[in-house]
Amino acid sequence: MPFEARFNAVAEVVKTSVSEVFQRFENFGFEELPRVQRLDWVTSSGVIHQEIWREIYDADLVFCDVTGYNANVLFESGVAAAWKRIEQVVFIRDHFYKGQSPFDMAPIRYTEYTLTSDGIGIFKQKIERLVTAAVIAFPDRQGSAAPVHLPAHFDFASGQDDPRIYTPPFAHRRVVEGVLEFGSLSFFSHS
Repeated sequence: MPFEARFNAVAEVVKTSVSEVFQRFENFGFEELPRVQRLDWVTSSGVIHQEIWREIYDADLVFCDVTGYNANVLFESGVAAAWKRIEQVVFIRDHFYKGQSPFDMAPIRYTEYTLTSDGIGIFKQKIERLVTAAVIAFPDRQGSAAPVHLPAHFDFASGQDDPRIYTPPFAHRRVVEGVLEFGSLSFFSHS
């Protein structure tokens, strides 16, 4: 996102949401705690372009706020989209921004937000779902799953997944329309 004060609230919602999702998965033994980075939050010397490319390259998940179609953001989001798998790049934008999207960006599925009291909560839920989906798609390098004591009862009434059903190698397991779906991430058609 552009380094402008009007995007600070959006960045904070993303940071908080990502951190809360990772707290639910803390028993998965991640090598390091998640870090949400925006380069204007960093004090360092050097060339910012080099830092941007390094952070995009190293990131497990990239959020691109394309509100206003800032040329720098569009360029960086294009690089992220080229380097990363599709589930690793999330395009977000302000619902109320009505500028004409560039031709190549028009078909992209955006996660929209509104900076209203109701809108922030809804955006937070969207971010949490996207981050959860990205976490269970991470490679099997995070260690072992949390123990499940039998008999096990999982309540999916809220429509939320229970982290106890995610097991290395993070085979695809989720609730879709009230049904537990599971199988292979690599061979989704076998799910």
